[in-house]
Amino acid sequence: NPLSAAISSFVPSWDSTQSMDDAFKEAVGFAQKILTNEIDQIKSIDRANELLNEAYKDAKNGVLILPQYAPWQDFVKSKPEINFVIFPGRRNDYTIQGVQKTPPQTELKVSFPREWLGQPPEFLNQQVEGLMFCHPGNFIASAKTLEAATAVVDKIYEIQKEIENPNHDNNESR
Repeated sequence: NPLSAAISSFVPSWDSTQSMDDAFKEAVGFAQKILTNEIDQIKSIDRANELLNEAYKDAKNGVLILPQYAPWQDFVKSKPEINFVIFPGRRNDYTIQGVQKTPPQTELKVSFPREWLGQPPEFLNQQVEGLMFCHPGNFIASAKTLEAATAVVDKIYEIQKEIENPNHDNNESR
């Protein structure tokens, strides 16, 4: 156990002038800090799950919109209908993150359009107003506003539908 080994390292060496009691007190403080951090992490996960469950109630069109970032990856594993997660970014923008099919696969359930990947903001903004960034690795994008972020997802679905049914419009007009 790594924690046990770390605590054992507090035992004074044979030629140390430090008392065993002082070493023990240091070890207790060290262990207490680690356990406090672990408890804080568990509480943080509980708070995240609370936020995610609340946001999930309003999820529509395969999109989970969060009021703030929270670790969502484990949460969506049991939500096969969720394809994208949107949350406020760090640069006064909104992040659009694709959901993986089944980790550890990195392939997304619904990909960003290949022609968007790594393109400059000027090009992206012509595709969807407010789209500012689309990572070349096809897993994340950002938009200026929440409305723009949801419009990005709508456009992705529209493009996907056109790819899946290329003759759909042609057949209807006949």
